[in-house]
Amino acid sequence: VAENAALIVGRLAAKLDEVTRSIQQLLVAKIAELGGDPQLTQLLRDTVSGNVDTFFSAIRHRIPVTQVEPPTAALEYARRLAQREVSADALVRAYRLGHRAALEAILNEIRTSNIEPRLSLNVFDRMARTSFDYIDWISQRVIATYQEERERWVESRNSLRTLQVREILAGGNVDIDAMTTAIRYPLR
Repeated sequence: VAENAALIVGRLAAKLDEVTRSIQQLLVAKIAELGGDPQLTQLLRDTVSGNVDTFFSAIRHRIPVTQVEPPTAALEYARRLAQREVSADALVRAYRLGHRAALEAILNEIRTSNIEPRLSLNVFDRMARTSFDYIDWISQRVIATYQEERERWVESRNSLRTLQVREILAGGNVDIDAMTTAIRYPLR
């Protein structure tokens, strides 16, 4: 089973760009919050590619999921989403939808292989179980990174807001409209 799983992953690894592109396009189409910003879209592509490649490597080399490190792009993507106030729900949903798409790619590759039916079921079972373990593990790490960045970002924004309010209270020459926008509070 492990050998055939490695063969399937090897065939899929040769199509990594195609698999990555299809998953990225699905995510942007299904989750509106993830589209629009070209830089974020590229980082999403790198995140998908890193996660798929990491998962394939775990299968190919029989690496326990708990021994795998999250791709750097995945952690940075979580940070950037937090900074742009994209919901954590969108991030989690992206992992669920991406997981489903990856499993579909795996299943299609198994279907086109010459593996006998019973063995192909065992191969899919092994890969599905490993993928669920990977998604469970990686989503915990990514959400923790998102939450840490979100807290840091809010604290930084609040500190800046505090400085701006002090500037208003000091009675200096202040552009009321600009400050209203900056502190998100109607001053008129």
